[in-house]
Amino acid sequence: RQFQVGFEESYGTVHPSFICSSYKEAITQAHSREKLLLLYIHSANHPNTEEFCKETLCEESFCTYVNREMLTWGGSVEFADAYRLCDMMMVSTFPTLAVLQPSVASSSSQSSSGAQKITARLLVRIDGSADKASIMEKLRICCQQHQAVVSEARARRLQEEERRNLLEQQNREYLESQRRDREREEEKRRLEEEARIKVEALKRKRDELPEEPAADTPRGECSNIKFNLPNGNNLRRRFKATDLLQHVRDFVEVSLDDMEDNTIENFELVMNFPKKRFSRDDDHSLTIKEAGLVPQAVLFVQDLDS
Repeated sequence: RQFQVGFEESYGTVHPSFICSSYKEAITQAHSREKLLLLYIHSANHPNTEEFCKETLCEESFCTYVNREMLTWGGSVEFADAYRLCDMMMVSTFPTLAVLQPSVASSSSQSSSGAQKITARLLVRIDGSADKASIMEKLRICCQQHQAVVSEARARRLQEEERRNLLEQQNREYLESQRRDREREEEKRRLEEEARIKVEALKRKRDELPEEPAADTPRGECSNIKFNLPNGNNLRRRFKATDLLQHVRDFVEVSLDDMEDNTIENFELVMNFPKKRFSRDDDHSLTIKEAGLVPQAVLFVQDLDS
């Protein structure tokens, strides 16, 4: 900033747009914007400086081109940053222009923190004694070369991005496939467990069904129940009056399981007269007699899922 203030006091405000920061920040900014960095080393005491600044550096068409195509950093040899750059580029005459191409340092040169280290390659150094036309031609050649480098770098980045996106997509698809496999396996285990529990429950109910009373059992001591199924078929069985309502339901479940074409999973038993419903949630500890099913009853098996 101090350099620009002094420069404008001597030559006015028409000049390349100097980046008001350190050289290191300027080269980093040029890299992030994919621009060349035009370096101007100024020496107020050199006899060629004033003519160069007035006739070339501050000429409007020169400034317009430079501001459009590149970034510019200026510094005076009176200040440390510019002085160090003079040593680095072995500058022996003033004023001097240099075109730098920023790039990322190799992995072996990266900082210990892992952050990218930006370096610069010197494309051309131009003494201020050169005429404006030859300076402009050299700048154009540098810009053309740089544009080719930028285009190649962009193509590589695009290719790398496409490769990365493909890998990410493949990884997502792989993880999704694993998730679906896990879900299918869990569903398989769940269904197998439900089937096992159902088989065990039906076996227990089958084993615990009370023995069917004989046909000549006295009328008040048993009940002859007819079960009408949704498909038009029916079941019949005798129960002792002291058997539980749960035994009636267990008999229906076991009998349905024995049928090859059975599709009924959830059902309730319905008696039309008097109107009664015996669902799974009712108190099945009632005896058949207490439920009003003695000496005989007709129960409709109603499919709750149909």
